[in-house]
Amino acid sequence: MRADYLVNPDALRRFLEGRYTAALHGGVVILRKLDLESAEEVELDALAEPRHRPACVHGGDVTGACSALQRWSQKGVHVTSRLNAPLENAIVKVVGNICWFTPNRVTLLVNALAPLAMWLFLSGSFLRASAFSYALGVLDGVDGKLARVRGVLTKLGHLEHSLDALYEQAIYASFILGLLLHGYGLPAASLGLAFLVVDSFVRHVYNQFALVTGKPLKRYSRFDEKFALVDGRRNIYLIYFLVSSAAGLPLLGLVLALTHAVLTALVYLLRVFHHLRELDRREGVEAFKRLLGGRARSAVRSLDDSPQARGCYREED
Repeated sequence: MRADYLVNPDALRRFLEGRYTAALHGGVVILRKLDLESAEEVELDALAEPRHRPACVHGGDVTGACSALQRWSQKGVHVTSRLNAPLENAIVKVVGNICWFTPNRVTLLVNALAPLAMWLFLSGSFLRASAFSYALGVLDGVDGKLARVRGVLTKLGHLEHSLDALYEQAIYASFILGLLLHGYGLPAASLGLAFLVVDSFVRHVYNQFALVTGKPLKRYSRFDEKFALVDGRRNIYLIYFLVSSAAGLPLLGLVLALTHAVLTALVYLLRVFHHLRELDRREGVEAFKRLLGGRARSAVRSLDDSPQARGCYREED
């Protein structure tokens, strides 16, 4: 690889896994399959997602290189992630060259500011609290993007996901408690508890699938990729809270969030069940279970036909 070119990591991974050889013609990277007689040519961009193209840029063009790094660092595929991307990129562009702004410090800043959003919810300022919480969500997207732009991914940085879960659930709980304290009573408490349970279940199913398969659900199939655009998650829930609070109906935001969470839970559960069962079938686990079941039934029939068994039955009769 030429040292003065930047190449998209995902495209490079697909290149290494796909047995290609490469050549550079007029600034365009051309790939050629090693194991095909026809040696069909394909551009490197074909191996990158459309939103991450171009997959190869010249490092001498600093502006273009920085823009490419920001584009490649876009991890989220949800509609709200794409909505937040311009603002996140603007923040990364400002703080990217300031060494003090490390991704871990950005994570700690988000969690340090979360109690203010909680206090606003508890005080009944639902509109301001929702707007501030959404702003925190935008800032929360900066830490991972900043780490990927700089190319410095630490083991400690993975703790961010746990801290995210902590402040998200705290914000949800404060919103629910705020509704309870300001006249929405038992309906708010019941819907809120249901929402917290379902949201936790969704998160656990998603994470468990990634642990078992080594691949996130949103990347597993075409349908899962499409559903990841609109599934239930923090930013969409905060939009529900924000819009309903602006309309003077904050409880409606909780109803919408719960409905979206339940639908997400059902789809996730069905998709995960399908994928894991298919993996078991491919690995022969289901066939092995049937084989064991057949042997067990044969053993039981053999035992039933034995003289001892027949004697036992006669004695019982």
